[in-house]
Amino acid sequence: MPEYSYSCDPQEGGCGHTFSVIQSMSNYKTLKKCPTCKKHKLIRDYSLDNVSGNVKGSGGANTIGHLAELNSSRLSSDQKAVMKKKHNEYREKTDSLPVKGKRLKKNAEKPWYRSNNNVADMTPTQQKNYVRTGKKNG
Repeated sequence: MPEYSYSCDPQEGGCGHTFSVIQSMSNYKTLKKCPTCKKHKLIRDYSLDNVSGNVKGSGGANTIGHLAELNSSRLSSDQKAVMKKKHNEYREKTDSLPVKGKRLKKNAEKPWYRSNNNVADMTPTQQKNYVRTGKKNG
């Protein structure tokens, strides 16, 4: 569970007391009242917050990569062959690059500073929009 740090703001008339609370993210509520001076001058001190996590049921794995290696080492050779077959079938179904490896052309418009908009031909409203947003009708 995360650890949330608070301090009673002395610049706003608080006592300067700092403390931290450990609570689940689903039950998180910002505290407002200092437990020492009972004033509503608490502010979150993000620099002292401590959020950490772990992989549940990992059996010693620290990261998802370690967990994947651990799980694959537990599979039998038959199970590995089935997984590899499913993976290869999936790869065959997905589209690869277009024919002969050509990339698709992007249909992006030119940036506003490269467009051929002639400001003199625009109405005053269009000129204001063009200066503000880069488009005639912005």
